[in-house]
Amino acid sequence: MMRYRIDEETSLIAEASITYDFIFFSAMFGILVGIVMAWAAWHGKRRQWWLFTWSAGLVLASMATIVFL
Repeated sequence: MMRYRIDEETSLIAEASITYDFIFFSAMFGILVGIVMAWAAWHGKRRQWWLFTWSAGLVLASMATIVFL
C-alpha cells in the first residue's frame, strides 16, 4: 500500500483539474446537440421517434444540470 504526501501543490492541482465552466459548456453543448437531433428526427424522411425521445431526454438532462449547478 502506497501513501502519498498531501501538500499544497497536490491539492491545488486537484482543484484546478475541473471547473464549473467545463460542466456548463458540456451542458450547453448537450442542449444544442439535442435540439439539432430533435429537429432532424422530426423533419427526416420518416419520423424517428426513438431519436426524438433521446434528444428530448438529452435537452432535459442538460437543463437539469445547469439548474442544479
